Amino acid sequence: MKKEGYYIVISPLKGDKRRDVFLSGFRLKLIKVFLFLSILMIPLLIYSVYYLYSNIANYIYLKKKVAEYESKMKKLGVLEERLDKITEYTKKINYMLGVKKTSKNVVAGTEENFNRPGNLQDDNFILPVEGIISRSFSKEHPAIDIVVPAGTPVVACMDGTVVEAGFSNYLGFYIKLKHNGGFHSLYGHLRRIFVKNGESVNKGEIIGEVGSTGKSTGPHLHFEMLKNGKPFNPAFIYFAKIF
Repeated sequence: MKKEGYYIVISPLKGDKRRDVFLSGFRLKLIKVFLFLSILMIPLLIYSVYYLYSNIANYIYLKKKVAEYESKMKKLGVLEERLDKITEYTKKINYMLGVKKTSKNVVAGTEENFNRPGNLQDDNFILPVEGIISRSFSKEHPAIDIVVPAGTPVVACMDGTVVEAGFSNYLGFYIKLKHNGGFHSLYGHLRRIFVKNGESVNKGEIIGEVGSTGKSTGPHLHFEMLKNGKPFNPAFIYFAKIF
């Protein structure tokens, strides 16, 4: 019984040898199926490779973008912190330049002992420094704390005489002046003192520099005013200048 199929004759260009390859009908069908599937699979394979490559490329791109955004967010956080500091410095500069703005810190605690003594006028009293009142006058704190940069010159608020110039654990370096009319003024947490006991000073004369000595959390001036030994709130001069 003869097998159904085909012979493939392979003949070289030179020589008389040839080779006959027999393909049965079944094998030929397998070859046809293989060729058909290959024709279908090649585009699918190409698409799969392209799809996989695109996804990998997108993943790398997105990962890079996420890293860039995270870096930008960190920079924004730093810029926000700097902006907050600039805002605080702007407030300080506004007060130091006499800009007509005030804050809740200035108003807080000013009702108690706010009235100035009758013989203390605006024209014979000046601020030792101009800044932001960070802590107001009260029974527990009979003074005002004025925030200014370290090294800011401190001037005498009135003509007077130095009665104390020294150091204490609470006030750090401090100066106490005696003025006419039973007034005294005290300047605490100084970095440097430029006067000595018994020395006469004029209103507006530099007597020291703002610091953070003693029990202090940062550079500021602790400023007290007394009349016959009784403290009163010197913040009225702020309102006299602002309003």
